Amino acid sequence: SISGNVSPIITGTFNTCGGNLTYYWEFTDECDRTISETQIITVNPASPAEYIDLPGDITVDCGSAANISNGLDYTNNNVQPCAITGTSYAIITGSYDACGGELTYTWSNTDECDQQIVEIATVTVNPAPEPVFINPPQDITLACGAPYTPPSPINYSNSELGICEISGSVTADVDQNGDLYTH
Repeated sequence: SISGNVSPIITGTFNTCGGNLTYYWEFTDECDRTISETQIITVNPASPAEYIDLPGDITVDCGSAANISNGLDYTNNNVQPCAITGTSYAIITGSYDACGGELTYTWSNTDECDQQIVEIATVTVNPAPEPVFINPPQDITLACGAPYTPPSPINYSNSELGICEISGSVTADVDQNGDLYTH
């Protein structure tokens, strides 16, 4: 009886993008007869990654637009050495101001195997709240011909910050006829 086990010689490599392995077995028995076997294993590339928790199109208030997360995680749900994972950061186009606007977030990632994934989301930014007068003067009653001094400038604000802020002041004046007007 001639029997036993032979360990293969393994050559080749593979990674996330695939590859080839060659298993080669060779055995020479005591009668000086040699047998051999070759097995080629083709390793396919890992499945492409996909973005996780896609944001989709959203509408936000003006004051919240600057706080939108830019990072979007991706994975192909494989284990090493075939795992493709990471975070992609969007290119943001468009603009907004206190009157609102629109932003387009474009996430794009190309892995080491030239597999590309792209996600686009539109962010509609609502206009900032309207401003209101701060501590406006109260109505008063004057006797006919009594002198009247217009109030100090009245401030207004929408209580927002940065690009969404609407604030300033308005001054009231009295014309020659006693009519109030603002500027």
